[in-house]
Amino acid sequence: MACRTSRTPIRSGSIAWGHSNTVRVQLNVSYQRYRPFNACTSLHFLLYRFYPARLHSGMNSIFPMGDSICSSIPAEKADVCFLEEPEHLNWYRAPGKDWWSSKFNHVVGIGHTNYKAYVREHFLLVGAPIVGTISSLMVRAYCHKLIKLSGVLQTYAPEKEVVMNVHGIRSEFLKETPGKQGIYFIGKLLWAKGFDKLIDLQTQYRKETGEYFEMDVIGSGPEELEIQRAFQGRSILEKPSGGGDFPKSRYEFRKHAIPATFAGRRDHAECRLYKIFVNASITEVLCTTTAEAIAMGKFVIVPAHPSNDFFVQFPNCLQYSSKKEFVTLLRYALTHDPEPLTPELKHLLTWEAATERCLEAAAISRRDAARLERIGKTKSDHYIAKMHYELGKGKKGDVIRKFLGGGPVSDQVHYETTLKSVSTERS
Repeated sequence: MACRTSRTPIRSGSIAWGHSNTVRVQLNVSYQRYRPFNACTSLHFLLYRFYPARLHSGMNSIFPMGDSICSSIPAEKADVCFLEEPEHLNWYRAPGKDWWSSKFNHVVGIGHTNYKAYVREHFLLVGAPIVGTISSLMVRAYCHKLIKLSGVLQTYAPEKEVVMNVHGIRSEFLKETPGKQGIYFIGKLLWAKGFDKLIDLQTQYRKETGEYFEMDVIGSGPEELEIQRAFQGRSILEKPSGGGDFPKSRYEFRKHAIPATFAGRRDHAECRLYKIFVNASITEVLCTTTAEAIAMGKFVIVPAHPSNDFFVQFPNCLQYSSKKEFVTLLRYALTHDPEPLTPELKHLLTWEAATERCLEAAAISRRDAARLERIGKTKSDHYIAKMHYELGKGKKGDVIRKFLGGGPVSDQVHYETTLKSVSTERS
């Protein structure tokens, strides 16, 4: 399973080889604490292992080191494999004697993250097509089937991929307790979460009604102060010490403050009293908080966007295509009550239903397998995997990974050579 550090920062050295025991203890504790809250309670059969990895601080991502995952799985147990973010796991992978699609009979990738958009936003525009191409090659090389959580994600391999929401939510959200009043947003406080669009919606609402709508903003993040100033204006908040107090957005110069209360971090399950959840973001692949709000019996107002296609089937999900339509939908939600979810709709949000969808989407028919073989896709994908293996071998492989931005995870071959020498000395 690939890891991103968007929620909890981890020190670069904490997952290095020499500190792995400490991290395993910490992660074991976290896992045991989380298990009771998971909707899938029968996890006694689940075995989990940890692999050495390093944090790439420039990408804010964790990548595996060495051929430690695929090679650690016994051949007799290598039947079906699900790879979370297969492109991420294989960008800088070490060359090993086996690769996923050759060792396992069936490999299913789960696409979670829009890496092209991530690179476009945080790095150079020219980098996005490169990342998109490499990601497509990794999927072709190592997956027999790819499940994309939504249509937001790029096209990797059209003949292999399917769009399906295979995520569920915690069981506690399924205890429907419709809120009585109040509008809110919950999430990480980043401009990428659609706060500029949310401010524009507030402006449209004031234009049509003469006033802004009150709301609570729940969460925290590195751009919290900037966003708070954008809502409430520079003159209302204290200026930070240290000088260099320059405006971060045009919204800071507003004359009228938007009545938004920044309530800090809170578990979404504690937000049951609210009636309406508003999420203007179009950068999500699939927004879990939207599913949670629907499960709790709230109105959810979101843009008509591929990331929200799964939620169209729920009557309390109100989707808008323009700012004027948003105002109309918000007025409706303020003056009406949400419909109770039917047992069938509630089931769609569970992990059990997500697992059923996952198994259905992961399957590949004999006809499709024969067709891919006939048109030569199977052979060409095997060639891509072999080429990736050859390019990653030896010192040249470490150089190529460094050239492609691998940074601290570039020296895969050197890392494995050092481990072997240390193991030889100990024996």
